[in-house]
Amino acid sequence: MKIIVEDKEIELDLPDRNVTLNEVIEEVETFLFEVGKIPIALTFNGEPWTQETLEARQDEILQGTETLEFGVQTIFEFINANLKGAKDANEELLKSIATFAEEIHSPTKTVEAEHLIDEINHFFEFWYKLKNLLPEDFEELAFGDRSFDSLFEDLRSLFEEIVASMEEKDFVLGADLLQYEVVPTIKSIHDAIPLLTEKVNARAAVDQETLNIQKETL
Repeated sequence: MKIIVEDKEIELDLPDRNVTLNEVIEEVETFLFEVGKIPIALTFNGEPWTQETLEARQDEILQGTETLEFGVQTIFEFINANLKGAKDANEELLKSIATFAEEIHSPTKTVEAEHLIDEINHFFEFWYKLKNLLPEDFEELAFGDRSFDSLFEDLRSLFEEIVASMEEKDFVLGADLLQYEVVPTIKSIHDAIPLLTEKVNARAAVDQETLNIQKETL
């Protein structure tokens, strides 16, 4: 099969066993990560795939004749773009929580519990993924006397309690937990975005300077 990354083609011979698409993608991701890059798009046999298509077909067995072309970004470009999006997403989540709590006794609801839970799940997925990309920076983050891991573990426990209260139709408890426990925690994490952005930009500048020096010595 053929792997294409930034116009460079690699012929890949699959082993004599069933190999899934997901296995190949993970190998490519590992290689790219080692050189400071991350895949952001996939074209499969000339067809651009969405994330939904990839998730639906990732367990398919490959024949060895396929062509996979990856669009890539540097890790720092990817993180910066996502931090900008995270700022907006966090603000939308806070608005959804506030609206849900305000409408708790209203017969008309503009924010359904299921939608709010989806937003919360996306919140967790994003921050855990970012932590895996920036482990050292996240270790240095402090929220008062608490680490990021401690803060997120408490937040996860709170969300489990909130989901349980919603399932039991105790929306008042759920709303109180969201307003008085979850919102301040999300705001603390939200406030860390500028510091993370600054760290990422500083590291990107150092990497670029190193690259320029290497080019000058060639």
